[in-house]
Amino acid sequence: PRNISPKGLRPCAGDAYLMFQDLVQLVNADQPYWLIGMTEMTRTFGLELLESVLTNFSSVFFKHPEFSFLLKERVCALVIKLFSPNIKYRSSMPASVQQATPLDKPYF
Repeated sequence: PRNISPKGLRPCAGDAYLMFQDLVQLVNADQPYWLIGMTEMTRTFGLELLESVLTNFSSVFFKHPEFSFLLKERVCALVIKLFSPNIKYRSSMPASVQQATPLDKPYF
């Protein structure tokens, strides 16, 4: 299950792993696995938190393969998804809806 940290991590590193995994989930507009009761997060805030974690704790991602895996498999995919233009989706929406849709709103 995704609400249990990998066995090779100490308890504090395991909690950090689960927290980071859930942060990625929330930015991706998915339900968190471990952060029970978390009901909303704006994408902008989530991306700021991801940037802060990656900037201030980069050594963790070099030291622990479990964190490197999350970075490679989840964060890279998330960034590609968020910053790739989705021309098919945008062209199917009327211009009035595109302009009226807020860019940063809670998901839940």
